[in-house]
Amino acid sequence: MSQLEETSGSEPVSDDEILYRRVSLKAGFYDPERSPSLSHAAFTPNRNDIEGLSLVRAKYASVEEAAVGNPEALYFVAVLRTADLRREGMEIVPDPQRGQPGHALITNLRFGNVRTPECKHWAKTLAHNFCLRIEGPFPREPKP
Repeated sequence: MSQLEETSGSEPVSDDEILYRRVSLKAGFYDPERSPSLSHAAFTPNRNDIEGLSLVRAKYASVEEAAVGNPEALYFVAVLRTADLRREGMEIVPDPQRGQPGHALITNLRFGNVRTPECKHWAKTLAHNFCLRIEGPFPREPKP
């Protein structure tokens, strides 16, 4: 593997990597006053998750960068560990995007299988067992 490939985000995601999942404040997926505080809906694929559920690799982005989304919204970030997900049978693959080399996917969680028992189980497991912590909320990006 060339040095360019090693730093492009296309190299395999290692088990010791930390991953981030952006969680919308507006959607009500996280509420520290509720138990459990993180809803499985934060990990339920939507119609945009055709190839898998999006994550950001911590080795390529800060938690603040992972929180950047719609400038009209605030976001929390769920922090996960790759090894935990893989032990549960989830496949994590690199999916570098323009301007976001650390983009990755959980390919088992995609809109095409959102109603399967496995998808529902994994979403609950991610939210209730594998989330190491929640960071944020992070402020909106300043409008130009």
